[in-house]
Amino acid sequence: MDTPTVECWGLHEIRLDGPKTDQAFRETPFTVAFRKAHREIVVDGFYDGGGTYRARFMPDAEGDWSWESRSSTPALEGQSGALSVTTPSSGNHGPVRVRSPHDLAYADGTWFSNLGTTCYVWNHQEDKRFNQTLQTLKTTPFNKLRFCLFPKHYRYNENEPPLYPFPLLKQGDSGWQGSYQGEQRRGWEFDLEVFVPEYFQRLDRAIAALRDLGIEADLILFHPYDRWGFSHLPAEIEDRLLRYVAARFAAYRNLWWSFANEWDLMDNKSENDWERHARVIQESDPYGHLRGIHNCRRNYDHSRPWVTHVSFQGDPGKVAKLREQFGKPVVVDECRYEGNIEEGWGNITGRGMVERFWNAVHQGGFCGHGETYYNDEEVLWWSKGGVLTGDSPERIAFLRSIVESDGGGVYHPTGHWHWRKRGENDREFLYWGGEAQSREISLQLPEGKAYRAEIIDAWEMTTQKLPGPFTGRVVIPLPARPHCAVRLLRID
Repeated sequence: MDTPTVECWGLHEIRLDGPKTDQAFRETPFTVAFRKAHREIVVDGFYDGGGTYRARFMPDAEGDWSWESRSSTPALEGQSGALSVTTPSSGNHGPVRVRSPHDLAYADGTWFSNLGTTCYVWNHQEDKRFNQTLQTLKTTPFNKLRFCLFPKHYRYNENEPPLYPFPLLKQGDSGWQGSYQGEQRRGWEFDLEVFVPEYFQRLDRAIAALRDLGIEADLILFHPYDRWGFSHLPAEIEDRLLRYVAARFAAYRNLWWSFANEWDLMDNKSENDWERHARVIQESDPYGHLRGIHNCRRNYDHSRPWVTHVSFQGDPGKVAKLREQFGKPVVVDECRYEGNIEEGWGNITGRGMVERFWNAVHQGGFCGHGETYYNDEEVLWWSKGGVLTGDSPERIAFLRSIVESDGGGVYHPTGHWHWRKRGENDREFLYWGGEAQSREISLQLPEGKAYRAEIIDAWEMTTQKLPGPFTGRVVIPLPARPHCAVRLLRID
């Protein structure tokens, strides 16, 4: 038999046949040790129903690997094999990592610009909508998507998902009554001792499809918007679920762990619960994917060692302060939504969204998009996906083309409030005017270095090159209108 091949940071799956028993959902049925020379990486296997057992592996080095299974179940014990790991294909840069206190990069060193969007439960819609969302994402600038492990109960979300994570025993009420609070388990009953494999297979499809589009999958593990009881699972069931999803999904290179959407609204959970969740995922994820926890009103303690980056809901103007406070990359995953619904978080203009993105980038962080334009089908992008109709995505694409040029990287303070810089040896300076309509802006450039200058209109998506070069103390004329920026690029 030929040795199977997989590209570096690809996904290699081992399939074994074993007993058809639901008991396999309640424990780790087997492990597999992957070895290369003196290295060994042990992954947990999982039961996929129907007597099928799987183990998944993401190799991080090219060359020859071997593997061997371990289990107390005879059919799963002592199986072995080999695989050959090849050079990663074009577009495969590996998983995203923290590369410096405030910055992110793929495993191969390529900078990650982290311009995300949110579709909380696109993966819990019917196939037509699921596929429509993927088609839309192909044409957008977004390289990260936030979405939920569990379905969501909220206004505009009264439809039921096609599948549930546990076998359904009794169907309850689906109606929205104006508040998520106190509405858990509204007549719904599930068999919590068994997982529904098809539910998690659908998540496989979602994560894999995003990977193939070059989009990171920021998987939200828990959230408070619940009518089924999934936000109030017993601790034993939560731990079992986390081990299962880690065994199942951790080998996808584009996976991020988001422990909560709005953790501080889940009053039933203590800080010890969140720390326990983090411990279980860390123990079960051999690859160390990024880990964050998102707030509503109160930040989590992002200084905790397991938190890799600050996942923040709020004003991007706070990015600089959060960078200084926690010393980690800051991702404004929720800065409000471009849309026209009644709720105040969902009715800012496209200009407002674009300004928030530029503000976050200028302050040395990252930003996330969302859209909530109402339609009669109540298919709002922020929750169900579908199509985008707003003004901001094409302008975020314009921003992406700028920030990813010249090597990329986050911006850092210069000592001058209006200016930021990035790159080795003062490679680039950036001014962002926001709503200001200044007629000029000045800066003292580093001695002995010359720069070329360009004025950027973030809304009109234009770039005007100025005659130069610029040296010493410079005064840059501006068009005296909002949402303009200036880039000064060193001339080598």
